[in-house]
Parts: sequence; structure tokens; C-alpha cells
Amino acid sequence: MDEFSEQLMDFMDTLKVGRSLDTQSNMGPVISQRQLDSILSYIKIGQEEDPP
Repeated sequence: MDEFSEQLMDFMDTLKVGRSLDTQSNMGPVISQRQLDSILSYIKIGQEEDPP
């Protein structure tokens, strides 16, 4: 795993997903199909990009 991926994984371990009004949460839930489709499209773009 490259340095960026390791740093990203370390950061992801610190995130707390929860209610948007919870001050301890860093990220709220995906609440709609439109939002999910948007997220999945970004993941697909990243998977299709050539590595540097």
C-alpha cells in the first residue's frame, strides 16, 4: 500500500458516522438514492483513473 493510502486509512479510522446533529459525528448518513448514486459515481471515476 502506498503512503497516501496508508494515511487515508488512518484518517478513515478516526471518522465517526452518525446523526448530523451529534457534535461527535464527523459525517452524516447517506439519506437518499440520489446521494448514494452520486457517491458511487465518484468511486467509479476513481477506479477507472490511471494511477500516477
